[in-house]
Amino acid sequence: MPTFITLVPGYGAITLTFDDDLTIGATRYQVSGARVHGVIVAIPLLDTPPQQPGTGRLAMVFGDGPPPPPGADPDAFRRLVARPTANGLRLTGTTTVEIARAAPAVRVSAHDLGVSVDRETPDGARPAPAATADRVANVLALLARHWTHRRVDELARLHTVRLAALNRSAAARRD
Repeated sequence: MPTFITLVPGYGAITLTFDDDLTIGATRYQVSGARVHGVIVAIPLLDTPPQQPGTGRLAMVFGDGPPPPPGADPDAFRRLVARPTANGLRLTGTTTVEIARAAPAVRVSAHDLGVSVDRETPDGARPAPAATADRVANVLALLARHWTHRRVDELARLHTVRLAALNRSAAARRD
């Protein structure tokens, strides 16, 4: 698995180890840095096909393992392993990143990136404090920029195939 280290202004060095999961058309990132570590899986969302390179959206799933299907019980995300922590808080769930908003910037806030970041609580999940959400937003922007410079067409195609199979399976269970 390839590894690289990059500096995120204001947050220090971040080490990323990544690999593609061709069964679901996603990229799994092992993130390690100052006060942030764990697994984040980037999955292309195909509800609005990109019109040009560097556009489109990615679901960023906090944790490793098969991502829960759309509309799954929020507790399904708590069962993912290696969920990331940021500023000592365990993250849960998923958020969406618009790739164009992740364009190179000195530093972004969660608001600038348009993401919501939830932390685990004993009774479920709650929004992470602003400082934690901003730290995570900078990591997510880094992942989105990295993802766009890779085999995105192939990953998006594989993700489409997986979604079609899930939809067929769900339809068969309803019949």
